[in-house]
Amino acid sequence: AQGRTGRAVPDIAAIADPNTGYMIGETQTFPDGSVKYAEYRIGGTSLSSPIMAGIMALADQAAGHPHGFANPVFYSLAGSASFTDIVSPASTVAIVRTNYNNNVDASAGLNYRLRTLNQTLSLQTTPGYDDVTGLGTPTSSFLSALSH
Repeated sequence: AQGRTGRAVPDIAAIADPNTGYMIGETQTFPDGSVKYAEYRIGGTSLSSPIMAGIMALADQAAGHPHGFANPVFYSLAGSASFTDIVSPASTVAIVRTNYNNNVDASAGLNYRLRTLNQTLSLQTTPGYDDVTGLGTPTSSFLSALSH
């Protein structure tokens, strides 16, 4: 896929938007050498992978056994109510992102970035399976479908 070797396509999609993201907190060392607790947004696979791991843990618990390699089950549910198919929005979507100039806090001021979404020239979300969102995002029916 796209000139890469090995697997490079998604099976399913989960929340990964770094603009809305998920707030996490940790104690960390800052550029001035101080060590303190701070919170920040994460997105991408750093967010979607643990979300899917949690969903699969719930599915394993509901089934009473681990699913192991779950891809065959995912694809057997393709097109069902277990997934929300992700398609392109009717019009361009944009978000204004506010960032710290010094990447730490607002003391050095803020900068604003307008980010338009779904403007990629190479990959497109389409009805059914696509190379952007795979089968789609799991719905509440997903867990019940995997609970057997």
